[in-house]
Amino acid sequence: MLKIGKVAVVPNLILAPISGVTDTYFRRLVKRLGGCGLLYSEMISAEGLCRQHSKTLSYLKFVSEEKPLTVQLYGFDPARMAEAARLVEKTGADMVDINMGCPTPKVVRHGSGAALMRDLDRAEKIITRVKERTSIPLTVKMRAGWSQNTPNYLEVARRAAASGADAICFHPRTKSQRLSGAADWSLITELREALSIPVIGNGDIATPYDALRMEAETGCQGIMVGRAAIKNPWLFRQVRDLAQGKQVYIPSLEERKKFILDYLSLAQRGEEDPRIALAKGKRVVIYLSRKLPQTTLFRRRLNAARSIHQLTEIVEEFFYRLLYEYSSSGELPYQGLSSEGIPPI
Repeated sequence: MLKIGKVAVVPNLILAPISGVTDTYFRRLVKRLGGCGLLYSEMISAEGLCRQHSKTLSYLKFVSEEKPLTVQLYGFDPARMAEAARLVEKTGADMVDINMGCPTPKVVRHGSGAALMRDLDRAEKIITRVKERTSIPLTVKMRAGWSQNTPNYLEVARRAAASGADAICFHPRTKSQRLSGAADWSLITELREALSIPVIGNGDIATPYDALRMEAETGCQGIMVGRAAIKNPWLFRQVRDLAQGKQVYIPSLEERKKFILDYLSLAQRGEEDPRIALAKGKRVVIYLSRKLPQTTLFRRRLNAARSIHQLTEIVEEFFYRLLYEYSSSGELPYQGLSSEGIPPI
């Protein structure tokens, strides 16, 4: 069991924040599949929350089904970050997270995200002020450093813990690496041994085997999954199955179709602007149809859709055709299997 402050995370598997994907609709559906102990919101601007921007406030939407939930904030001003964290606590979120790892230029050029990895005094002030203004657990999501020449993760994490952080979520790549190269899991081991607060490992988990291997090799108390989970939301259940010695669960095409259609339905009902619902729906459909055959024409049709209703019809027709071919051939229409016998989705 992973415990962050007073919040128990059971199991210790966590959905990472992914901008444009891990909204309230996606999170609800992941939770229903089982195996995920903690959900993270999309990254939210502290300045936008303080100014009460309607679009920013929409990122705060969640329902009780998603709890425990961590809301992730980014910003560079300690006072604004503290005020935003106070607003997060008022919503009933279980935890607040400070993003110190996002490498996106539009974030770092204003001194937020991974830029805080090279401004430790400011980072420390932010953590201290947030801790002073809130009573919910505080986590920090960070990288190994700004570049390979400045790997200061140990100093950053120690100062974060001393300033009040209840856990560290660590992606062992630098800002300059972004998502290239390999995540150096040995750094997770080093960080876990250096801290008295929990360390959540993140990076390069593509299969359930990877998740258990990270836990075994590093001793990290929690495991966060991002890109793999948005392509395969069943991954959390698969990790649980593998840990319990069960046959790893493989979702059927019908289940994949149902996840997509459920998402489209939730987005259509939940978004006031149908254009936003459509854009969200297209992203999720593309992620969930990866590695399936005959997707070239399918994606062209997706891009041409002008409503959720059209999108739903396109999805239903696509899966109907695949299911017909599957029943005729007797072979699951995935484009190959991974070395572990799991569809590489």
